Amino acid sequence: MQLNHKLEPCYKILKFAAGSNILLAETPWFKNRLTDQGFENWIGSSSTGTDSLFSFCGLGNGTGVPSNTDSTISQVGSRFGKVVGADDLETVTAVSNVLTCITAYITPVATSSYSVSEVGIFNAASGGILVSRALIKDVTGTPASITVSPGEYLKVLYQVQVTADLTDKTGSFVWNSVTYNYTARPCAWNTGLSLSPKATTNFWVWPKGAISDAPSNGFGLSRALAHDSNTLAAITARPTYTTSGLAGSISAAAYTANSKARKIEYTFGASEANIAGGIGGVILESNVPDQAGFQIVFSPKIPKVSPTSFKVAITHQFSR
Repeated sequence: MQLNHKLEPCYKILKFAAGSNILLAETPWFKNRLTDQGFENWIGSSSTGTDSLFSFCGLGNGTGVPSNTDSTISQVGSRFGKVVGADDLETVTAVSNVLTCITAYITPVATSSYSVSEVGIFNAASGGILVSRALIKDVTGTPASITVSPGEYLKVLYQVQVTADLTDKTGSFVWNSVTYNYTARPCAWNTGLSLSPKATTNFWVWPKGAISDAPSNGFGLSRALAHDSNTLAAITARPTYTTSGLAGSISAAAYTANSKARKIEYTFGASEANIAGGIGGVILESNVPDQAGFQIVFSPKIPKVSPTSFKVAITHQFSR
């Protein structure tokens, strides 16, 4: 089964006077190019989350049109890290099927004047991977430059929006000459989605944060629970059941370069989820129940008994 997720990152830059922190100027939100190497290093990762990919911001004076193959910027000064700690400005919000994550980066206070016309996000303070790049735009969408004078600083906001696939998925498979039909849909959607990304919960289509959104951890769908009910819940609810059992393993299949897709496999071993009357459904969710996840129901129920194993495979397909 395949889930389709669309990514749309963009920037906003604000200029402040140091000391008073008076806002002097700001750009509108302007779109950027998520580079191929940024995409590949996120989805193709075997174990690490994506938080490190967004660690540093750089400003430059380049004017070339951003492309998927960009690997650097014409950097002005040093890169600067994202805001962390008590003043952490990262936020996560959800409206309908769109998740929005905003990360803030703040430059040092300028001691001499400089101008910048491009911005990029990197995974390292020097060298490393250029994850995204954009030309700075004004309110008309025209490339523009920003001049920073002594005693001023910039705040760069980097926003990633993910449009999640909330449509029902249906299909069938044959096992032991019996045809089993399935229907899948999101569950507990919009539950807890206003939490900070520094909290312990992560969301299954959220492309940054802690290690729990790594491919090896199901992009945040880090556990699979089989149960005895084959009644679908509403998108905003979690299925109810009487008997359940957890999958003993989760793994990410090998990544195919440039595919922008990753298959996650959940395996119930011989001694797991041998539910009387059969498996009616499976819930894919984070390690904290009742957070946004995914539900699948089967008709008829699947008669799993030892030594049979049972595997659920989900392919996450990402696009710009």
